[in-house]
Amino acid sequence: MKKILSLILALTMILSLAACGASGDAEENDAPAGEEEIVDDETVTDGETEEGEVEEEPAVDDQPAADPNAPVENEPATPEVPADPQPEQQPEQEAPAASGDTVAAQLQKAFEGMANASALDIATALSTHEVIKFGAGAMPVEPGLLSGFDNYEVTGFQEGAVFMPMIGSIAFVGYIFTLEDGADVNAFMENLKANCNPRWNICVAAEETRVASVGNKVFFVMSPLTLEG
Repeated sequence: MKKILSLILALTMILSLAACGASGDAEENDAPAGEEEIVDDETVTDGETEEGEVEEEPAVDDQPAADPNAPVENEPATPEVPADPQPEQQPEQEAPAASGDTVAAQLQKAFEGMANASALDIATALSTHEVIKFGAGAMPVEPGLLSGFDNYEVTGFQEGAVFMPMIGSIAFVGYIFTLEDGADVNAFMENLKANCNPRWNICVAAEETRVASVGNKVFFVMSPLTLEG
């Protein structure tokens, strides 16, 4: 019995010694951080390279970041672009005469102011109007074929007079008619407009035909828009 107890105690001691030896080896291998370690006979400490130089962290630029919107110094100035030259002023062209300023329109206004006179007197006065730039004359006419109406016979008037250029190929002819009492003035005027021929002069053509009336007096003119002096 004593031998068995002795053997157990011996085994226990052997196991204790083995455990202590293992614990010592672990403590030697687990050196605390920051202590020196032997590597190939050279001393290396934390924060140093193998050559003994201390590693330096890259320097941080303490300058503030550049403002992308800040003006760049010495930036070449942008050359000024010359303004587009003003287009040449075109000479104003004379506008065509308005309908109220044509030769026929001015003669009509003059007719309306003297409609109480006889047809021949009115035609004579209009032939000397300032708008007439040619030598004109007035004469009485009878119902029938009249200049400016080709083969159409103008009838239905009591008195008639024509005023027109004495010579030259000017597309102008004017008439004053005094209708009979009770005559259809509007129908007479429509017949004049429907049967006149602005190219009766062959060489030239009238640019405007105008017919108007005051009472039983009828005004009729075929004329250029303007007349040169």
